[in-house]
Amino acid sequence: MALESYSEDELHKRFEDLKGLDHHKNDLITELLVRMDNLSNNFQQMSLDHQRETQFNREGQLREQQLQNELRKLKSFMVLPPYHRAWEHKPPIVIRLGKPGTQRD
Repeated sequence: MALESYSEDELHKRFEDLKGLDHHKNDLITELLVRMDNLSNNFQQMSLDHQRETQFNREGQLREQQLQNELRKLKSFMVLPPYHRAWEHKPPIVIRLGKPGTQRD
């Protein structure tokens, strides 16, 4: 239909309807932008939290490995006889007290 076939009231009503749709569309766009901004902020916070947790876990694993290595070293020293030293491979000197020729139990 041609624009001339509409009355002034019909054109005004149609204009108001389109204006209302435009406001509705703008409100929807604004709401979506606010939601997107909130989601973006939440994502950044979660990403930062994840990075911190990853770093914390990495440091914890390194510390645990260091402690395990120290424990292994200490255990290896504990397995050695008390007279054994890494720099000395001599058997211990045993001193027996008592008279020669007598045996103590």
